[in-house]
Amino acid sequence: MKSNLLPPINRYPETEAFWDAANDNRLMLRHCPACQETSWYPRTHCPLCGAEKTEWLQASGRGSIYSFSIVRAARRPTAAAVVALPEGPSMTAVVVDSDVHAMRIGDPVDLRFLQA
Repeated sequence: MKSNLLPPINRYPETEAFWDAANDNRLMLRHCPACQETSWYPRTHCPLCGAEKTEWLQASGRGSIYSFSIVRAARRPTAAAVVALPEGPSMTAVVVDSDVHAMRIGDPVDLRFLQA
């Protein structure tokens, strides 16, 4: 049986595919056919050119550290990071399962959704 990895959320029709994919450990982004740009966070219009229609695009699940800050208040240090995605946009994330003191800008990271 598949477990639900996500906490209860308010689901809206325009973000339903994002949450369904996240529950399967996949990241979905929005791609604009008009300007050919990909954006984060999910919305039906393009924030870059203003086009009214965007399409879902499954991201690779990989990225690289653009910037980060070590958080020592946790049981074990983690890092709040901005991750640059190869699809174009950047997004914030928490780096886990890594020696955050050895992290460097440009280090590769892989996506994993964690249970809340």
